[in-house]
Amino acid sequence: MGLLDEQFQKVLLLQNKSDPDFFAETITMFCEDGEQTIGELTKRLDKQFVNFDEVAAIVHKLEGGSARCLKTLDTLRVVFYEVSGKFKDMLQLEQQQAEATK
Repeated sequence: MGLLDEQFQKVLLLQNKSDPDFFAETITMFCEDGEQTIGELTKRLDKQFVNFDEVAAIVHKLEGGSARCLKTLDTLRVVFYEVSGKFKDMLQLEQQQAEATK
């Protein structure tokens, strides 16, 4: 994945037997939040008069609080959907493994 390797490893470390659904819930929340944020960004960029302060704030939010606001919307979309797809595949494998061990 590259962009999220460190964060992903941290999420995996937080999962434990007392909360076996933590991984699935975290990945699902990430995907839903990212989709909503990209929707907000697209909506604001589609306006006739773009408020770039709002756009910068949304990009900042999408990038997890970093100050790298120079990425384009298309680049953000591609990366988000690529990572989201990989997370969904991993979640499906995790669920299959959980079912197999029952």
